[in-house]
Amino acid sequence: MSLEIEKKQYLFIALVSIVPGFFVYFILSYLFVIPKITIPVSIILPILIFGLVRYYSTPQSYTALGPEDSILKDNQKDDIHKQDRKIPNEAAASIFFAAIFSLLLIIFAFSSSDFHVFVEWKDISTIGIIQLVTANALCFFIPGLAIVLILTRKYDLNPILTVLLAYFFSILITGLSAYIWSLGFDTPVSELKNFYIMLYSAILVIFLILHLRYKITMRLDGRVEHQYPSFYEFVISQLIQFMYYVKNRYSELFVFGSIFMLLIVSTYYIYNGVTISDQWFHQGRALLFLSGSFRETAMEGSDNLGYPPFQSALLAALTTIAGIPIVNSYVSIAFLNMVPVFAFYFFFSKWVTPKFYRANILASTLFAIAAGFNWIYLLGLTITSNPITSPHSFLEILNTLRTVTIIRPTNFIFSV
Repeated sequence: MSLEIEKKQYLFIALVSIVPGFFVYFILSYLFVIPKITIPVSIILPILIFGLVRYYSTPQSYTALGPEDSILKDNQKDDIHKQDRKIPNEAAASIFFAAIFSLLLIIFAFSSSDFHVFVEWKDISTIGIIQLVTANALCFFIPGLAIVLILTRKYDLNPILTVLLAYFFSILITGLSAYIWSLGFDTPVSELKNFYIMLYSAILVIFLILHLRYKITMRLDGRVEHQYPSFYEFVISQLIQFMYYVKNRYSELFVFGSIFMLLIVSTYYIYNGVTISDQWFHQGRALLFLSGSFRETAMEGSDNLGYPPFQSALLAALTTIAGIPIVNSYVSIAFLNMVPVFAFYFFFSKWVTPKFYRANILASTLFAIAAGFNWIYLLGLTITSNPITSPHSFLEILNTLRTVTIIRPTNFIFSV
């Protein structure tokens, strides 16, 4: 009986979620938005709504895991053996992370370089894609994660906070070093490949000495040394934990997955893998960093346009590490627009009282797609005073309105 009720509930939620998809499709079609955009958005938004409705229609005891992000246990026996598995699994995870870090460094050390401005994505080989993925990992996650694990080796840290701190430390390490070398020593960032190899290698060595050694030698009660799981056991345990996590939080994963797909559509997909608008300025300044001309330009006062140079220095470092043309490198980092969403989710969860904790999903969704309210304003104008009769009339309204969140994306959050 309960299974039948649950099926009917899923069917009802699905129907409720599909209706807004048709509504969005007709609105975008009315605005003469091309099917390339209209159809994906009309599919993604119902999935997003389904996740929200499912999340808030589920009793709190099953979905609200609290600020500690604890996972509900099947039985008390799991709680008893949790601590027995925790330390060996942490050591195995540290060894696995060190192996990944080492592999990325090897790929980086033997990668080739291509400092053209742009090449067609179809002309980039599989090796080039691997280099780009490696560069993104080294610039925005891996070194910072090593630092975070070193600093918190005796403590348990919230997973989302760990990712955010890893992102912060990584861009600080990579971008600040490029900025100092370029502005302080007038050194082209394109010549810093060996420096970054040594820098990341030093971080890896410190990680092995401090964090990994601590995890391997640590005893649970000071008397008994643990037997560490094999690689097979570690992988199986992580898969089981992952499946259990998905089972308990699939509605939230639907929401964040839909937001990420909207990000993909509004960046990579719409602009066909090229950069637009103010991104050109950052690329031009990054070329000054790459060629070693930024210091001279700054001293002449030619670089005084209100944009902090750190982002351009970071982009130059990414291009150097990836060995891929600068436009392609810049396009590849569009996925980082999800970081503010996760940051907002984390801080909202910490700011509000436990009574309102479940509002974090809805608040994060509104934060991610808040630019959609500008589309409501635009739609109101088309109905009241500026009716749309052709694609040209729609472009004229956009030109008159000049709303930045509608006509062009920003650097740190995307618009829909």
